[in-house]
Amino acid sequence: MSSKSEDSIGIIIGNIGKWQIQRIIANLLISLPGIAQIFVGAVFSMQIPDFRCMDNSSSSYSKNCSKECTKYEYDTSFWTETVPMKFDMICGNDYLILMTKMTLFIGFAIGTFSAGLIADKFGRKTSILIMSHLFFASGLVLTIVNSYIFFLFVLLSMAISAIGIYTSAIVWNLECVSGKWKMIVGMMMALIWPFGRLLSVALAWNICEWRLMIQILSGVHFVTPIIMYWVPESPRWLLASSKESNKKKAEEILRKVVKINKGNMELFEQNIQNQIESSRRKDTSYHPYYKVFKSKTLRNRSFILFINWFTNSLVLYGLNLNWKSLTGNLFTNFSIAAALDIVARILSIFILHQFSYKKVYTLSMFMVALSFLLTFGFSLGDYENNYPVVILSMFGTFFISMTFSIIWIYTTEIFPTNYRNGALGASSFVARIGGILATTMGPLSKVNENIPKAIFSVTTLTSAGLALLLPETGDSLPDAIEDCE
Repeated sequence: MSSKSEDSIGIIIGNIGKWQIQRIIANLLISLPGIAQIFVGAVFSMQIPDFRCMDNSSSSYSKNCSKECTKYEYDTSFWTETVPMKFDMICGNDYLILMTKMTLFIGFAIGTFSAGLIADKFGRKTSILIMSHLFFASGLVLTIVNSYIFFLFVLLSMAISAIGIYTSAIVWNLECVSGKWKMIVGMMMALIWPFGRLLSVALAWNICEWRLMIQILSGVHFVTPIIMYWVPESPRWLLASSKESNKKKAEEILRKVVKINKGNMELFEQNIQNQIESSRRKDTSYHPYYKVFKSKTLRNRSFILFINWFTNSLVLYGLNLNWKSLTGNLFTNFSIAAALDIVARILSIFILHQFSYKKVYTLSMFMVALSFLLTFGFSLGDYENNYPVVILSMFGTFFISMTFSIIWIYTTEIFPTNYRNGALGASSFVARIGGILATTMGPLSKVNENIPKAIFSVTTLTSAGLALLLPETGDSLPDAIEDCE
């Protein structure tokens, strides 16, 4: 990719160094438990083992319901306890499973949007701390509640904070590096998703009890305040602030960065005041995100990105939440898909060194559409282990993993600093609507297995076509709306 202009932070401290690497790793570690919690909460803690009527304990375990039965007991040979076992989400109460998953994704929608607002107004670090405290508290409370209504309320809180941590952390990381390192760091943050999926598989396979899994993932955030004491506020956010005190803090942080990275202090002194003066001339103060729609350019880009975020989430979660319904397997295919996800995101790093985000994103989205169009030639049960559908679904997973990882970075490069986290939050909010609808793909496949295929095909083709209208981006992050016009 070619640079359009020099990056303000890159001019001062260089593209990357020891200081940035240490704090990027810290943010990666802080984000991982919340991402793993998404898959634990939406997939593994929602599993239903075989069951039988408690009044007929001599019968074998199955998935059969009885109108005469008032109480069921579950096969605990593998799952010790899951959420459906806890609240008897079977037979006439199976609608509660869909309600629970939808609550999770409503929480993700609120979390991405609210984290974006908090991060743009009060700072990226502040948002990370607020969300990590909420995640720690709600995760522990969730495991001791006995009321289903209270359970949903706390689950919503946990979902808000789980995704909120990641949304703020990725922006912090991208704002402290420049040049090609924005893409590399963005992909590193994207790798948190497949590693979170693998962590959820490992926990589910070895623990098999939903309470303990959630307690472990939320409990590790006890140390987050200690880690964040070592991570300052985003210098770019401070520099873009209208408060002179924040600009002074940015100067102090950046001077420390130059020293730790053993940079050119003389060059730093020459450039820092120019950058501070430049930030004063531009309107880089905080504005509510909705004001971005006053710009025709950013308004059009927002709508196109919203559709693409919706599609990415619908397809990715539609597959990940419903592997058993769509392909007939869970642990094996879920793990293989996560491994392919890792390969796809690492491969993206090398591809994006040669081609622009727009080209790679659009082509990958077309490939996703192609994979689902091809699945119309096969039906579940036609082949042993449904291998044609599984292979094509994994092919689609491979490319949707590439597009989802790219769109996180692409979105941050399209919007200016004072709207960046808000734009990311709003886009991710729309994505969670796709995630909510993704929870229905499993039930829809039981009505007709071609319904999810048709939905995935149409949405990916539409998104790929609209993505052609988005701009190419370079190495420089825009600081104000005038930089985007």
